[in-house]
Amino acid sequence: LDIADVAANWVNAAALRPYKGWGRISWREQSYSSSYHGLQVGLDRRFHADLGIRAAYTLSKATDNAEFTGGIYGVSAYYPTIPNGQRGPASFDTTHRFVTSFIYQLPWFAKRTGLVGGILGGWALSGIYTFDTGYPFTPGIGRDIAGLGGTLDQRPLLVGDWKWDNPTADRWFDTAAFAFPEPGMLAPTGRNFMRLPGTNNWDLSLAEFFTLPRNAKLELRIDAFNAFNHTQFLSVGSNLNDADFGRVTSARSPRTIQLGLRFIY
Repeated sequence: LDIADVAANWVNAAALRPYKGWGRISWREQSYSSSYHGLQVGLDRRFHADLGIRAAYTLSKATDNAEFTGGIYGVSAYYPTIPNGQRGPASFDTTHRFVTSFIYQLPWFAKRTGLVGGILGGWALSGIYTFDTGYPFTPGIGRDIAGLGGTLDQRPLLVGDWKWDNPTADRWFDTAAFAFPEPGMLAPTGRNFMRLPGTNNWDLSLAEFFTLPRNAKLELRIDAFNAFNHTQFLSVGSNLNDADFGRVTSARSPRTIQLGLRFIY
């Protein structure tokens, strides 16, 4: 091995290959397995003439041993060396997901006539609330330490507890719990054992229909997406070789308000 490569945790792939003089040899096998277990509970009820609620909750677990990587499933050096290293939560696995929606016909000024009743009465408030746990992900190292001729699916070594009791945007997990593996080795670290931030979001809408001559109607509505402007992190730096490792790198959109007007005839 080249001493400089070893010192920099960067291994020349040619020095570790069992068949000298050959380039990278790929083995592709169409054999994957997955399983899904889930519990689904739903509620659909109109409590009275002015209020209707629909809710759905799913508790689930999806596991598989392959990753979709742009048209190819299961590309990983772990298959011939550590076969069980690929078995883990599926990339789309969501342990908890709760979604509820409602529509409430506001009672204020509903029975008033004239201009006041026409403008202030008849409004309806509706909304959708979504809560779910984040998708799983696998940290990487961004270097060819194992000498494979590429960095795909090379993982850091887990040397401690990576979980924080109170994660923040700057420290979503404990980065000190990860280290580079020894040159020429694949770390026996599992796949998809960490979680991205989840969703906790309210979308609200306030709308009214104004009756016009000749059976025409005019709908006025105000929509607020992420109505309470709740900060929702989206992605986290997962490459041990990058400066943003363990930091939140993006977030979902802040509150957005739109005004709509629709003419129906």
